[in-house]
Amino acid sequence: MISISAANADTWASEIGSLSKKPPFYIWTLKRVEAGTSGAVSLLGTAAGAAGAFLIAAACYFAFPSVSLSSILLVGCFGFIGNAIDTLLGASVQVRFRCQSCGIETERKDHCRKPTVKEKGITFFNNDVVNLAAILLAAFTGGILILLLPI
Repeated sequence: MISISAANADTWASEIGSLSKKPPFYIWTLKRVEAGTSGAVSLLGTAAGAAGAFLIAAACYFAFPSVSLSSILLVGCFGFIGNAIDTLLGASVQVRFRCQSCGIETERKDHCRKPTVKEKGITFFNNDVVNLAAILLAAFTGGILILLLPI
């Protein structure tokens, strides 16, 4: 359930956070950047991510009544942590290209029917890989903790 919680937290943070009236902050520099920038956070997006993580945890509580409340809380917490991991990976290793024609930043190797120029990141670390890595890290770490803790 942690993996679903993390995925939902990331989706809500991105989609609802993009509705923020103020531009988000880049996680490393705390400078304002364009909405949609990988590694950017906003108060609205962060709150939405937490709500998305804990909504899945609440659904898990009702779907599996035999699971302890403390385990369910860990599902929500690690779902939110997965969202934070996604942000950190997006800011550090996710690949970013720049279109030579229009100047837009993109994840794609081509834009405006022309090849883009790699600006930073690891080439194979696109948004899909970042999402998968964040979800797996959160689920694995949280799952181990749930198994080890006497809850």
